[in-house]
Amino acid sequence: MWLYLTLSLLSLAAYPPTEACSCPKPHLQSAFCNSDFVIMAKFLGNPNEDESDWIRHGVKVYEAMKGGEEAQKLDVVYSRTQFGCAYRHDTHDYTSVYVIAGKMEDGRAVVDSCSFIKLLHELIAGQVMGIRDTYQQGCDCIIVPCLSGLCDGSPSSNQCFWDQYGTSTTRQEVNERCAKNEQGNCAWMWAL
Repeated sequence: MWLYLTLSLLSLAAYPPTEACSCPKPHLQSAFCNSDFVIMAKFLGNPNEDESDWIRHGVKVYEAMKGGEEAQKLDVVYSRTQFGCAYRHDTHDYTSVYVIAGKMEDGRAVVDSCSFIKLLHELIAGQVMGIRDTYQQGCDCIIVPCLSGLCDGSPSSNQCFWDQYGTSTTRQEVNERCAKNEQGNCAWMWAL
């Protein structure tokens, strides 16, 4: 019995612990505003893990909504393997267009499993309009997620409370943006 227990513990010590990657679902406007680039692109072929600590995903960019000419010219997005939150595009879907939001690090376009990566056809018109035009206007506002009934108090002038699980969640998530109103306070308004 002791031998079995000792061998079990030694086998656990031989393998380093893996990092679980957990991230709250952001409002698409928050994902847009907190990213360095947002593109509509197709993934090309299988991920390439030849480089140490990086996974390379070939992409064909159709439109850059954020990041300018540098984002428009991207042909590869990277994901780090050593942090436990790597993104691997393993669906073998190389014909669909995705909306991909990520950060620039040392000249590399970087995404991870917490990045906003979603099929374009799953977005509705208000979200597409948001990433193409209107979300940029609200990047000086902060969207504060809260649970239904727990949005205590009132938001400050640069915040919008996002009730993720209440009756307004669908409207706020897909049809609205948080931007400054005529009084200069951040408020929910139609994205279109």
